[in-house]
Amino acid sequence: MKNSYTPEEYTAELQRQTQQVASLAGGLDDSALNWQPGPKSWSIGQCLDHLVVMNTAMVGAMREAVSENLDQLEPRQKPIEAASWLTRWYVDHTEPPPKIKLRAPGKIVPPSQVSGDVRTRFEAAQQALLDFVREFGSADLGDVRYKNAIVSGVRLSIDTGLALIAVHNRRHLWQAEQVKGNAGFPHGSR
Repeated sequence: MKNSYTPEEYTAELQRQTQQVASLAGGLDDSALNWQPGPKSWSIGQCLDHLVVMNTAMVGAMREAVSENLDQLEPRQKPIEAASWLTRWYVDHTEPPPKIKLRAPGKIVPPSQVSGDVRTRFEAAQQALLDFVREFGSADLGDVRYKNAIVSGVRLSIDTGLALIAVHNRRHLWQAEQVKGNAGFPHGSR
């Protein structure tokens, strides 16, 4: 999958992900959204809730960083992409099917049961990301650093953060697709 984006390509990827969730979770009842294939496996709803919490926190931190640096923003010269070798490695190894598995920090571990509005909350989080990129995507965000809202002490460039969000979304949407494709999945609908 692509890991370097123009702002237009990035917004198109976010829109594609939102459509994927509509197809994946549309019409599922709470029982199906919360069904887990195993005791340590997340449900579709948990995957979506995890993305909502993480992405909402990240875009808030990014907005704060931009507001503190508005007078220093330059026109974009480079694509949205992960900046360091470590973050590029992480992106490459997170792309579905993921080659590494990391435990989610406690702040973003989803509850055991999520409500049926998780799809609406996911769409709102995606819209906040879309709005952010539409508002500031033409600016060079590769040098603007934000405080990671999930992992304390980590500061990333906004472009790196956006690249990480895109691949992290793909990873967990792939995971949710695997849940739905499981032979035991209850295809209950509202």
